[in-house]
Amino acid sequence: SGTLQPTLQPTASPSATPTNVPTSSPTMQPIVFLGACPQEFVPMSYYHVGTKVQLQGIVYECIDWSCGTFGFDPGSEAGRWKDAWEVLGSCSGTLQPTLQPTASPSATPTNVPTSSPTMQPIVFLGACPQEFVPMSYYHVGTKVQLQGIVYECIDWSCGTFGFDPGSEAGRWKDAWEVLGSCSGTLQPT
Repeated sequence: SGTLQPTLQPTASPSATPTNVPTSSPTMQPIVFLGACPQEFVPMSYYHVGTKVQLQGIVYECIDWSCGTFGFDPGSEAGRWKDAWEVLGSCSGTLQPTLQPTASPSATPTNVPTSSPTMQPIVFLGACPQEFVPMSYYHVGTKVQLQGIVYECIDWSCGTFGFDPGSEAGRWKDAWEVLGSCSGTLQPT
């Protein structure tokens, strides 16, 4: 008869029948595109607090002494990595200098970049879709998650060898599109 409104306080006792419908929308937490990538994360390596690394195009900053120790790899399934790393955003390319010098250098070098990076927000999408399973067939439009990042299949090659989302080979970008980040599952609780 009336519309249902989400409650701010939990009920004193659980309801007799659980619902599959969430009571409120997830909050949006944008992750911005940061430009060129810092150094690649190397497992079992020591990182000082404040060190920035990237893994599969996601930039992390070390916030605890345990960065790089066993079980604290950024984005790992164990989830303990969140105690050691903070997600800063996404990146593409490298901060490494080019091998070819410019044809004619400027008279006076500058330390200020000539333009700001383009901001391309990656939003928090809420609960995670199904986990990606290597060597599985995915229809175009299927959404999967891997290490808390949500991908959508955009090509018939999704799931075939060498096209795992976020893999180092980089070919995955021909088959998958990054939609955002997620936490938890879409299954009823």
